[in-house]
Amino acid sequence: MTVHAKSVIIIGVMKKVTMMLMIIFPATVVAGDLIINEVSVQNGGWVELKNTGSSPVSLQGWEIMNSGGSDALPDLVVQPGAYLVIAASRAARADVYLADGSIGSGLVSSGDMLALVDADGQVVDLLNWGEVNLNWKNYIPGLWGRGPSMSSTGILARIPDAADRGLARDFREMPQATPGEENTYPMGLDVPSWGKIKALFSPGSR
Repeated sequence: MTVHAKSVIIIGVMKKVTMMLMIIFPATVVAGDLIINEVSVQNGGWVELKNTGSSPVSLQGWEIMNSGGSDALPDLVVQPGAYLVIAASRAARADVYLADGSIGSGLVSSGDMLALVDADGQVVDLLNWGEVNLNWKNYIPGLWGRGPSMSSTGILARIPDAADRGLARDFREMPQATPGEENTYPMGLDVPSWGKIKALFSPGSR
């Protein structure tokens, strides 16, 4: 099955029972065309992937993992320039919904990691937010000592869209999510301002 930029696919993906393939990973990340472009812990959590290359990428045999668990990705093909949004629940707008209701062991806003692993067991992209924890079950060398924060809105995105320099500052906490779309930061609206707006209109604020 092929994923185009505007297609919508609803697929339940069963969490792998065996964890043997998670035990050994290379100390370095192998650069690939498929990247983790946006992450949110809202609505159970979701992850946006983007194919930044010029060739289709098959997800057969691929996994996505956080600090404490992993999920097999569906057997799909992501076309060049296309986005694929993977969500833990139907509360979020997505292309793929995981049947177990969580991404890995469940994304944690205060500090967690994500890694994209191809069919050969190579880590093709990874990031963390908050303080890295060497005791994470799926800790991988190459994570940042301290990643960006998502404590205010629960949303991180590469700014500009698909920026991939291997740096924590490639990611920025976003006031609004853009699943399946180009990441753009709203002009004149920073995260603190967005927090004040939410507080103003939240229940009990008046």
